[in-house]
Amino acid sequence: MEEEKKILNNQEQTGNQPIKEPVSKVDLNHPSDVEAALDSVSQPSLSNTENTSVQIFFSVKFGYVIPHPQFKEEQLPIELGGTQRRIKIEQVKHRNIILDENGEIDQTATGNQKEYDKLLITIVKEASLSKKRFKEFSDRLNEGKLISLFEGEGRIKSTLNDHFPGLEMEVDRIYKLIRWRYRIDGKTLVCSNEYSWSEDGHTWNSINSCAPPSMVDVEMIPDVIQSKDEITQTISDLLDNNIYEPLYHTLIREATSILNTNPESAFVIAVAALEVGVKHFIAVKVPASAWLITNMPSPDIHKLLKEYLPRLDHGFRLTDEQLKDVKNIMTNRNTMVHAGIIDYDDDSILKCINLIKLILVKIDAHLGFTW
Repeated sequence: MEEEKKILNNQEQTGNQPIKEPVSKVDLNHPSDVEAALDSVSQPSLSNTENTSVQIFFSVKFGYVIPHPQFKEEQLPIELGGTQRRIKIEQVKHRNIILDENGEIDQTATGNQKEYDKLLITIVKEASLSKKRFKEFSDRLNEGKLISLFEGEGRIKSTLNDHFPGLEMEVDRIYKLIRWRYRIDGKTLVCSNEYSWSEDGHTWNSINSCAPPSMVDVEMIPDVIQSKDEITQTISDLLDNNIYEPLYHTLIREATSILNTNPESAFVIAVAALEVGVKHFIAVKVPASAWLITNMPSPDIHKLLKEYLPRLDHGFRLTDEQLKDVKNIMTNRNTMVHAGIIDYDDDSILKCINLIKLILVKIDAHLGFTW
């Protein structure tokens, strides 16, 4: 009875006010989340009909220039995506500028016409900001000032750093997927990178990134045989299924990029790519062996390619000459790593890397990624 009286007395003193909901958990690894929570705590209580946060959109758009046309004219332009992800591949014609004797552009000269493919990738993300934080963004816009990705107020900078790295990673994933599936090797120029924010997802305000363009290693292999619709569907399926470029393709690209400057290192990296590719093939075909094949010491790649992989997939076979070359490759890699000696000259290393590329493409094909 005494306990019941105390409860009734407390209810009378508080006027039967509803019990406040506990404060939701805040991710301490995201400074903007912490500051948004502090903003909401420090502000006077709002009415039940008033929102405490504002929806805002962030966008990253990267442009890649592929120097030599990779796709056929009838395949372009390729466009796909929706409100959160947009991809476009188009062919661009560029005319070299010719100057006259006075240093002015000669409007009568035609110059040399050059064609290249341009890949545009845009990722949009919707985020929730406190009203105070959103006001800082809109105030900067009203003042006619750019919001900088690397400079400026710490509160705005922390918000940008919470959201843009993830967008950049998604752009990078999409680029690597496309270069893998359409066998783009060599050098590609990152020609543009645009960072933006929007109140409604339609009208965009620029964020100054100050990031210079860079070169990405790519070499053209123009053998795309899909139609425009097939290319669009292929890219869409890869993204929807959360597929990434396999690590062994990343390694073989690295090997190719340093072949001219450091052929020995290129050879070692290429062999590592072959090992990773073979292990990946086995792990996919026999999921129960994934842990064992990943954690065991370096297996006999020659023996796996000759005896084991054909058992897992009867269509996977290398010629006797290719198997002989693989055996020599593995022997020379071991000699080089353990004794610092390599018997291959630069031309032989190039042939080895080309053979490894062929085997990795064959692995892709037998895992369902036909070329």
